[in-house]
Amino acid sequence: MKKLLALLLSALLSLTAVGALAEEAPLEFSYMTISSDTWNSEQLPMVELQARTNTQIDFITAPLDGYATNLQTMLATGDIPDVIQVRDKAQLSMLVDQGAILPIEDLLKEYGQNILAVVGEANYNAVRDADGHIYTIPFVGTTPLTKSWMMRKDWLDRLSLEVPTTWDEWVEVFKAFKEQDANGNGDPNDEIPFTAMDTSLLYTFDIAANDIFCVDPENHYTLIYEHPNYQAYLETLRDLYAQGLLDPEYLDRTGETKEAALTAAMANDLVGCCWTFMNNMHHVDAIEGAQYIYMAPPVSPYGTQTQPGRVLGVSDNAATISVAAEDKAIALIQFFDYIFSEEGQLLFSFGVEGVHFDYVDGEPRLRPEYTTDFNTYRAQGMNYQPIAHVWTGDAYVQVFTNGATFEEMDSVAQQFTIGAEKNEEYGIAVPPIFTTDAYSEYYADLGAQVKSLEANAVAGNITVEEFFAEYEKLKEEGLQEVIDQADEAWQAIQ
Repeated sequence: MKKLLALLLSALLSLTAVGALAEEAPLEFSYMTISSDTWNSEQLPMVELQARTNTQIDFITAPLDGYATNLQTMLATGDIPDVIQVRDKAQLSMLVDQGAILPIEDLLKEYGQNILAVVGEANYNAVRDADGHIYTIPFVGTTPLTKSWMMRKDWLDRLSLEVPTTWDEWVEVFKAFKEQDANGNGDPNDEIPFTAMDTSLLYTFDIAANDIFCVDPENHYTLIYEHPNYQAYLETLRDLYAQGLLDPEYLDRTGETKEAALTAAMANDLVGCCWTFMNNMHHVDAIEGAQYIYMAPPVSPYGTQTQPGRVLGVSDNAATISVAAEDKAIALIQFFDYIFSEEGQLLFSFGVEGVHFDYVDGEPRLRPEYTTDFNTYRAQGMNYQPIAHVWTGDAYVQVFTNGATFEEMDSVAQQFTIGAEKNEEYGIAVPPIFTTDAYSEYYADLGAQVKSLEANAVAGNITVEEFFAEYEKLKEEGLQEVIDQADEAWQAIQ
């Protein structure tokens, strides 16, 4: 009887607590984000999120093209929302310089344990500002690393070549692709044996880079041109270019232009080996017998085997808390901490149980109608990008593979699945980029100049010695200040 009374009392207290929570006024706050045709606040996961966290969110949206201008107008008028989405370092720096947002590292330690657990304390260095403070709650993708090395398996087979392992073996394969008409079209000069959508080949020379920035073996943050292995990298590119083994525009194009040119060349049966998104393997589907395979990174001349890993930092939907919400800051951190909890991750990645997913053998499985493609999946409110959150790898893979088992997948999906597993083994952390005063003043101009010098050195228009001589002049004009201030920021967060 006493035990029964105790249970009844416990249940009564729980119901009382739930009732009290339900009677509390919801946390109301404004959230400035990019306007979207995909996501809206009426989608079920967002409705469920606000119900679970007892919140009411007033979304203030601005178009992508004018987002930075809207931020500037907001600061000028003083009408600052409680939470502000930032897309890049420049926007974050503007908000920090104007004193518009709060540092949150102390709040995270006390109220953001789920956030810290997901991001990892060491990785949070990547989202620290140059002043040492943390201002952002980042988007975190635990999705597979989707860029990889890939090579034409049918070209290897046509030339009776083994899959290469070391960098020297890769170069020999490139030579064979060039000299033996690997695509079999009768033109021995149209193949592009090697290219990439960025400068990830730096990793094959033990230079873990982010744009032109890296950390050297002595743990100093610097430019790649200062790294002891950079000259070997530059001379290798010159040799590849001189032999016709390297895409002649490897260093000339950037961003979307470079990716578009790469995928067009793949579709035209020209590219033997490349670094790009694994899904780009599909670009040879129309070529009879063509197949790209996932490649582990080459073993470097130094015996290592690495490639770019995850980048944490200011992303398209990082969140900041404004000074206008100082009285709500604790509650807002708790709100985001729920999003980073296991329940929150499940909601943002799989949606609502019984509607978007079911449990199969104890694991969440998206319903088939939501694994047809990413547009359909996101149109249900999952991977809700206006809000900083965690997107799980399991959900990503289920959509990418249309929910198929490995045996049911096509060759591209199978290669993607293999790569998704292997990439984690080889991926190493990508260093952050610090938007210091010197970076803001000099990088756009001097960074472009040094990249142009590098492209000319690779093409053989100037010598390696001439490249370094001109680089030293650019250091005197401001690049040295960029290095010094960035290294100071790096050392401050170690």
